[in-house]
Amino acid sequence: MLRRPETQMVLEVSLSPADVMNRLDSSMFRVKHFLLSPAWGTDAAFVGQLGESAIKMRVRHGYSNGLTRLLYGQVTPTPSGSRLDLRFRTLWWVVAALRASWLLALLPVGLYLIDVGRLVSPHTSVDWSLAGALLGGPLVTLGLLIAIEVMARRWGDRDEEQMRDHIGRLFADTRTSG
Repeated sequence: MLRRPETQMVLEVSLSPADVMNRLDSSMFRVKHFLLSPAWGTDAAFVGQLGESAIKMRVRHGYSNGLTRLLYGQVTPTPSGSRLDLRFRTLWWVVAALRASWLLALLPVGLYLIDVGRLVSPHTSVDWSLAGALLGGPLVTLGLLIAIEVMARRWGDRDEEQMRDHIGRLFADTRTSG
């Protein structure tokens, strides 16, 4: 449920790989550690790392979003310039941690519901106001977990859209395809 499929973006531009990397470098704040480095004191919208031909980029946040999309890419030379092979993905270990937190949150809810189920026998008439009171907590818990995931997914999708737009604008004047 949490796992987001990897998406791709491929651009061919009329710039050399060095010029591509220079444009990328000027458009983001470079950080020492891609995931954990804070970017305080900068107004750059994007942070990342650049290698000789490798790109890592993410949207700079003032909040935490574990389901954010991260950009990983390679720049390779072509006869007419360069090719950017970009992948957007969510970290697998973040998804695993969120699944574990769902389990930890729902385990006590499940145990509570089993305990409530023992109070009601098949021959007992159900007092719906009492049933609503007994089930309200589990329903609210489940609703909050779903709301958190929906918001995190939307933020992650918005991050990917921002990076796609940024890359598209950054190389709009030099595109040969993609």
